[in-house]
Amino acid sequence: MRPKVRSFEELVNANKQAIQNDKQAMTNVEKKVDQRHVRSYENHKSQYVN
Repeated sequence: MRPKVRSFEELVNANKQAIQNDKQAMTNVEKKVDQRHVRSYENHKSQYVN
């Protein structure tokens, strides 16, 4: 029995969805990094401010 062959459009749509998911994951990572930088700055503010 042959496996189901996906159409070009199905592959394109699947790739578009994967790209969107990756972009959202990167956005989430960037937000976490930004939050950590803010917390680190807040914890060490006296070292940065003259």
